[in-house]
Amino acid sequence: MSNKMEFGERFRLCRKKAGYKTMSQAREATGLSTGAISDYENDKRVPTAPAIIAMSWAYGVSTDFLLGESDEQPKGWS
Repeated sequence: MSNKMEFGERFRLCRKKAGYKTMSQAREATGLSTGAISDYENDKRVPTAPAIIAMSWAYGVSTDFLLGESDEQPKGWS
């Protein structure tokens, strides 16, 4: 990953593509606080490994995709 901004943008994209329109919905799916989700999406904090795994599972993407190490989009994304 080249910078934190890339992660924030990618995290927001994954949340929305997974159908979670609000951070409250994402909180329920990931177990992360809405504050943490907001901080990650706005590049104010770097997520921990457990947070990355939780987001990956909830959003149906690989950790590599979430971290920007892969640009291969999940099936069903257009």
